[in-house]
Amino acid sequence: MAARSLSFSYGLQNSSPTVSHEQKVRSLKSSVAQHKKIVGSSVAFGSQRRQGTLKGKRAVFQIRSTTEEAAPAPSADDRTSMYAAFVAAKDRPEWNPAKFISSTQLSPGVRNVVLEIEASREYIQIQNSYNKVGMKAQLKVAHDSEGFGGHQLYTGLVSSSPIDPEDKKSWDILLKVRGDIKAGQTKTVSEEVFQKYMLNLHVNEDEELYNITEDSNVEVGPFAGGGLLLKSIHGIFRHRTILIFAQGGGQATARALFNAQGQKGLNLCAREQARAYYLASTAEELYYMDESAQWEKEHGLIMRVATVEKSDYLQADSLTALFDDDDLEYDPETTGALVLCDSPEEELAIKAFLESEGELSSESIVLGSEEDKEMVLLQATVAWQELN
Repeated sequence: MAARSLSFSYGLQNSSPTVSHEQKVRSLKSSVAQHKKIVGSSVAFGSQRRQGTLKGKRAVFQIRSTTEEAAPAPSADDRTSMYAAFVAAKDRPEWNPAKFISSTQLSPGVRNVVLEIEASREYIQIQNSYNKVGMKAQLKVAHDSEGFGGHQLYTGLVSSSPIDPEDKKSWDILLKVRGDIKAGQTKTVSEEVFQKYMLNLHVNEDEELYNITEDSNVEVGPFAGGGLLLKSIHGIFRHRTILIFAQGGGQATARALFNAQGQKGLNLCAREQARAYYLASTAEELYYMDESAQWEKEHGLIMRVATVEKSDYLQADSLTALFDDDDLEYDPETTGALVLCDSPEEELAIKAFLESEGELSSESIVLGSEEDKEMVLLQATVAWQELN
């Protein structure tokens, strides 16, 4: 916008002999100065005596705009970006250091390894976090100072439950990430909030993490997979009885499920019946049994164990004893089942038994090998992250 000049003339009548012409001009200058602050203009004043009268005087002042060029109006894209919502921690690295805490021998050749990792939403993007039972941990391990370059990606079976989204600290972090506050709070500059999580891994002796020590360097990356596909048996009124079959490493996933809170689990305490059937060749292959009393107390979960050879329980007849020796009474129409085994073949064998002998429908049986879809960001959100 080009500079412009405007002139105004105001008549000043001396209504009182005690108020001089100069005082009125000063008052007028003060009023115009306020206008100057608003529009950013320069002001020039002058005073003239009107001819033919003693009282008629006027003050002449000029306003000259000092604005050279107006700022261009923001484009539609610029205006939209002002309101774009970004995923928290989008600028944080995907791989983060993990701290070794402990290693417990579960049986010959199997250990439970505990790592401390960062889980705060300020540092870990939601699609990279452990947010659903059945997801796999991705790790890199270096046993010396040579670093992680060239190390193969290691996938670990997680036996701990995801962080409870209703946890108070989780809520506080989410509020901070959103720039929001609770009722009655005052917005102040807050420090970064850390949220440490104890990641439990079910590790076999042929895996690299089996011999990890405090001197080992470990990094954890984005968790892989979509987790268990529990949607078909999640309804507590549709499936009032839940049967869970676990074998081998499937016991680690079952443990994570039993310890999960709220919607992260199966709400076992709200079911009429919850039974867990563990299959193992020997008693040494039964893991986490010391926690069964706690699960029964919290969820009403009743544990049943069958020690049979793997070649036997792959046949349908071998599972009949689990029902014959049990006092379970159920309605096939309102019963759901979850099968967690080391291989898809073993899961399919148990599923076939449940369909034929247990009379359960195929839709009411969930297999651990059938994962849910992985979490993805909306394309609009991805586009804004790339542009900004």
